Amino acid sequence: MAPAQWKEGLLLKIVNVIVYLFFLGSNIYTIASPHPIYGNIKETYFSPAVWAFFAWSVIHFLLLGTVIYQFTSAHAKAVIIDGISWSFPIVAILNAVLVTVWAHHHYIAAFIVSLFLSSAVSHIYYIVKKNHSAESTGDELFVHLPFSMWHGWTTVLVLLTAFEAFGVDATKHHAGIWTKVFVFLALFLLEGTATAYAFSSIDGDLPGAVVISWTLWAIFDHQRSSAFIHWSALGFAILSLVWVIKGTYGVYCKGTSGRIALVDEERGPLLGR
Repeated sequence: MAPAQWKEGLLLKIVNVIVYLFFLGSNIYTIASPHPIYGNIKETYFSPAVWAFFAWSVIHFLLLGTVIYQFTSAHAKAVIIDGISWSFPIVAILNAVLVTVWAHHHYIAAFIVSLFLSSAVSHIYYIVKKNHSAESTGDELFVHLPFSMWHGWTTVLVLLTAFEAFGVDATKHHAGIWTKVFVFLALFLLEGTATAYAFSSIDGDLPGAVVISWTLWAIFDHQRSSAFIHWSALGFAILSLVWVIKGTYGVYCKGTSGRIALVDEERGPLLGR
């Protein structure tokens, strides 16, 4: 990038770096060792194994590439500064607020913040997907990939915080019929969302499907006190994995034939619109 181009949108570029370092970068270490925080939150019948939260670490690490990538070319500046604009600092702050209130066990507040975070990430997701098709490896790795993953992850966060805010404590109460029904519906919603991502009409969105499938396997691994929930999670995890594999094959066919092999105009992500 020429010196004059490097300075374009410099204020927002600097703000993006600052909010990443203060509101996102520090969370990599928090989430990379999830036991101190996520091993101490309310246990519900929807809680995944703590290794599910490593998805958050991957997202934050990729976002480090995003704040570096914005300086590299006029195209990167157009996508991140002109396209995403001030939405990135907003989601960084919301993410930090969510982690803070969650860590302090304010579960209703965490649920409310997760809704705002999901909406803000969805806004970026659709800007990127609809207006900025990937033109380079940098676009794929540092724009499309992190925000696709984050979009899927916010769906998980909304459901997870909802159960923590309004569900029973699994360490104190057995899973009643209504708990099992709501967990089953939440698992079904996750699997359906993963399917919608895998067959997305917006050029495919496998990263979001992979994040959700990863979470379903983590729920299956962790939920052992209720056989119904345990095996339901396994069933939905297997289904989500099937669609991820089939979606991957569709992307491969698209890459080799130049056309989209998997298209379903009626499908779309179930949450985060």
